[in-house]
Amino acid sequence: MYKSFTLSNLIFGVLFLLPLFSVAQEKKYLIYFTDKNNSTYSIDAPHEFLSARAIERRTKQNIAITESDLPVSKKYIDSIKNKGANVLYTSRWFNAALIETTPDNISNILALDFVKSSDNLLKKSNPRALNEIEETEEIAGINENYGNSYNQVSMLGADMLHAKGYKGEGMLIAVIDAGFQNVNLLSAFDSLFANGQIKATYDFVSMEENVYDNHNHGTNVLSAIAGYLDDELIGTAYKADFLLLRTENVTYEYEVEEVYWLLAAEYADSAGADIINSSLGYSTFDDSDMDHSYDDMDGNTTIITRAADRAAAAGILVVTSAGNEGNTSWNYIVAPADGDSVLAVGAVDANKYYASLSSKGPSSDGRIKPDVAAQGSAVVVATHYGGISTSSGTSFAAPLMAGFAALLWQANPELTNMELMEMIKKLGSNYTTPDNFIGYGIPKYIDPQVAGKTNASYTFFPNPFIGEMLGFYVRPEYQNIPVTVKVYDTTGKQVLDEYL
Repeated sequence: MYKSFTLSNLIFGVLFLLPLFSVAQEKKYLIYFTDKNNSTYSIDAPHEFLSARAIERRTKQNIAITESDLPVSKKYIDSIKNKGANVLYTSRWFNAALIETTPDNISNILALDFVKSSDNLLKKSNPRALNEIEETEEIAGINENYGNSYNQVSMLGADMLHAKGYKGEGMLIAVIDAGFQNVNLLSAFDSLFANGQIKATYDFVSMEENVYDNHNHGTNVLSAIAGYLDDELIGTAYKADFLLLRTENVTYEYEVEEVYWLLAAEYADSAGADIINSSLGYSTFDDSDMDHSYDDMDGNTTIITRAADRAAAAGILVVTSAGNEGNTSWNYIVAPADGDSVLAVGAVDANKYYASLSSKGPSSDGRIKPDVAAQGSAVVVATHYGGISTSSGTSFAAPLMAGFAALLWQANPELTNMELMEMIKKLGSNYTTPDNFIGYGIPKYIDPQVAGKTNASYTFFPNPFIGEMLGFYVRPEYQNIPVTVKVYDTTGKQVLDEYL
């Protein structure tokens, strides 16, 4: 249902009319405008439509503010309202408006010279990345502090980054999901509210700020990043700040949810989010005649992927689940995991083996997908009724990775979002031999100081290494003792593991 998007994809002068969802006699339509003429805003005064944090993110990454960032022309909106339509939302990036009006009145909207109709693109849909929670008995902690969540955290080396003092402070993560039921009431999230880490919430489905009375999927997802219950569950970036945004309505499925996702991404951008985590994905529809084909997973076709790549173009790291289609006839990744600027996360089990439910690549244009993998089988999460349980799916691998990315970015603030994505890939266990099951593998940070601790003394030479290292010698303090040599680069990636 969605596709990749870059600045070059912005096409002004074209408008699409998209029936989205019918309520009584009125329907929702997404209309695109031909241009942004008569705008009361200017790219020279971005503070009028972007937060200071959003401007800072662009400045830091040398990303120009362009016409695509400008709000939709107020003149166009007023003209539509004068035709009797209710304007629900506007989209800066797509230069569009989501409106509600009757089928009889839509012809009056189409008669306006700044709009133009197109094919029906939005139909009834069926999301493929939402995972039902596998409820189990509450589980007791077996590792100090982390409890049973230790494996999913340590698999990425997030525990080592925690030990170095990186826990997500100063990073802003937008979580786009189906609802965050009871997050405001659960002890696993007490620290978020005590420390003011929830910066904003919005429900794009119900058009209200309350996101705590709907589905529990977002509750489980959020806990993998932000949960904190000593000796039970610790998220990968539990001290980060968060935006909680609802775009999915699980009681019915219409492709208007793609537009809600776009709007949520724009909201995250305006608020200055560093990272978007999305555990939603789309491939087929309830009406099989309207299904996406595998060819559509090319990074440029679906709305959500275009929106996700546009968020990346604004300097946001977009982390998304690859999908849970590995055991289905679809088999492949789902949108927006096909985006060329999106970090798509597949799933492995607790022993680091590929989890068969995880959607496979490549993208239809031949790119490696998913990009990386994290634990997505028996992930420890907080439940909406107050317990700790396990759940499986790429929906939970993605937030683990998003939190890990936040720690790396906190530790390396000079990086751009694309440089950070490349670092994560380079830390992957499959970096030199990527595949279409777990991509570049499971990234893991290893503290060189911790990794270098030993009970014996060794001499390494030449020291220092200059230029490209073609070989080196290791001399142990004592002769004729076995030596295992592990070498790590400055990012913490293991580059050598030899038994001598």
